[in-house]
Amino acid sequence: MDSWKGIANYLNRDVRTVIRWEKERRMPVHRVPGEKGHGVFALREEIDNWLRSDSNRDAKPAALAVLPFSNTLRPDQDYITDGIGDSVISALSRIPRVRVMAWSTVSRYRGVNLDLRQVGRELNATALVTGRVAQKNSFWQVSVEVVDPADGAQLWAKQYAKPLVDLQMFPQEIAGDILEGLDIRLTGHQKRRLAGRIVKNPEAYDLYLQGRYKSNQFTGESFQQAMECFQRAIALEPSYAQAYAELAFCYTFLGVGYGDFPPREFFAKSDTAARKAVELDETLGEAHCALALASPHTGFDWQFVEREFKRAIELNPSYPSSHAYYAVLLLALGRAEEGIEEMMWAMEVDPLNGLAGGDLAFHLALAGHTDEAMEQIRKAQKTLPGFATLDYIQGVVYERKGKYKEAIEALERGVAGNLMHTIPLGVLGYIYAMTGKREKAIGVLARLEELAKTRTVSHFSKAIVYAGLGDVEKGLCCLEKAYQEKAPVLYFLNAYPWLENLRKDPRFADLVRRVGLPS
Repeated sequence: MDSWKGIANYLNRDVRTVIRWEKERRMPVHRVPGEKGHGVFALREEIDNWLRSDSNRDAKPAALAVLPFSNTLRPDQDYITDGIGDSVISALSRIPRVRVMAWSTVSRYRGVNLDLRQVGRELNATALVTGRVAQKNSFWQVSVEVVDPADGAQLWAKQYAKPLVDLQMFPQEIAGDILEGLDIRLTGHQKRRLAGRIVKNPEAYDLYLQGRYKSNQFTGESFQQAMECFQRAIALEPSYAQAYAELAFCYTFLGVGYGDFPPREFFAKSDTAARKAVELDETLGEAHCALALASPHTGFDWQFVEREFKRAIELNPSYPSSHAYYAVLLLALGRAEEGIEEMMWAMEVDPLNGLAGGDLAFHLALAGHTDEAMEQIRKAQKTLPGFATLDYIQGVVYERKGKYKEAIEALERGVAGNLMHTIPLGVLGYIYAMTGKREKAIGVLARLEELAKTRTVSHFSKAIVYAGLGDVEKGLCCLEKAYQEKAPVLYFLNAYPWLENLRKDPRFADLVRRVGLPS
């Protein structure tokens, strides 16, 4: 194999992953003399021996996919069936030697007549977990099976039965048995991490599962409903760290575009809930991720935010959100290539998440890797056809490639849909202005003013349009108002290329300093 691409194809991975494997896992790769490190080759026999080697076994985590369990309960109890599988994934994500697929990826296989071999190939998984949930009298009954997707052979199977009040005991027991069945031995510390914390009130756990079921739907209405569930769970169980962490995520998502109230109100509540979650359980990775996500909107201590993301990843290596949101921070801090690497990690455990794929395309485009970005956004659109945010990101990719006609078409499709925030309108207005369509750019500003009557509209979006129009004074005025608002996207001051016309003014540099970004 005489190139990184050839090696990547042989291993069924992307190029960045195999480059990382050479660095972190000592994968045998040779350099061509005089090629300054870019000319590489690898021998198949050496690669195969490396894959089989004992020294690589620990470095090469088992790849598990816990598929949605079959529901023999009432339809209104889907949240229980999904909740057990989701919780098993959460438990397994705490173990470094396991790469477990995210719920947002495996949930796509719910209710589908599965070809397990095909699923294994799609997810690049070494083992698939299937299950079935039933209720008989006053007992829950759960049957679980682990299958080798290569040949469909059963690797392990077990049946469980517990009283209705002990529902929360299933996930940690199932997760532990799966690892034991796959001969993955855990240290004492890892066993304690796998167990997690048990809440005393069964009703609180039931409300938590309902909240997770709602928040996974990722709409403004579902976040509101989830928030109510978590608040009721906390009222019943005041020390429920996981419920506080999930409540913090709800507040944050409502603050960045799904809610009807001023963002800073949501972010302040998110920060409070996340800090409470960490206080109650410092070992909860989701709590540290929630705190890192909330903190930029209440202050600009980027070192603190980065520490929290790193702690979240340390505690839950397979939790994709920590990797994905950390990638956003790295992009904002001018470390785009590191950010792309983190997005790649997120995509390894969440490959069918179209929104995550779109985020990766966005990062690639802003870093100048426009061909990779276009390939990635097309994959994401196959996963989420007609999703407005992906049209926006495709427009960004076209704009970065200099294909302004195609960019406008994609962005016009995007802004016609249900957008999470108004930045896409700002980018569209910027492109209108830069391509001589000033009246249309001014029309975007008018639309933003009209939208502000019914929803939160950040002045940051208007600043992008004014930058395209070359109106430095109004652009900087809008950025200053965005600073007062603690706008969620302020940390992109350096990363967004559409503000270039404002960067020469000393007031822009002063704003960057106040936001705490590198100058």
